[in-house]
Amino acid sequence: MVVLTPTEAADALAGAQATMRRSRRVAVGRFLSARLVYWGIAWMIDYTALQFLPGWIALLMWVVLVAGAFATPRLVAWSDAGQSTVISGWQGQFRRAWWVVLFGSFALVTIVAPAPDYVIYLLLGALWGIAHLLYAVATEDRPLAFLGGGIVLIAVAARVFAPEIALLLFGLLAGGCMAIFGALRTWRQW
Repeated sequence: MVVLTPTEAADALAGAQATMRRSRRVAVGRFLSARLVYWGIAWMIDYTALQFLPGWIALLMWVVLVAGAFATPRLVAWSDAGQSTVISGWQGQFRRAWWVVLFGSFALVTIVAPAPDYVIYLLLGALWGIAHLLYAVATEDRPLAFLGGGIVLIAVAARVFAPEIALLLFGLLAGGCMAIFGALRTWRQW
């Protein structure tokens, strides 16, 4: 039987924790990167539509693009089934957490109504930025935390400094950052 010294045991534990963090980051990258591209593009289109189109047409576009943003990564994942992916079981928990944020969004809209529409849409975008921050904290992903924080700051700046074109600015800047971030992560994986 091998007995480790306290220093050796601490080193072994630190090595195991570092391996766990690295494997989680790999899984997060695989799990989230393509989704960020699709969501970023959807935000760029949707928020621009919300800025310029009548409400019901923009909301209909929003529903279609959100459904596409949910479905497209799944379709791509099915076509990618042959590639090795790190699956540790925690992805399901995070997926359920995203659903909590989605349904929590409806509660927030009800609470802040009758605020102007653009304020409600910026609030929802900021909420998703906060969700990115929480996800980043849980997975120890600093770049994702900067993205989430940036989304929140863009929403605040658009509301405060350019309310007349806030949705356009938010969609192009926050959605563009999200799409670029996801594309860079996806590209780095290949």
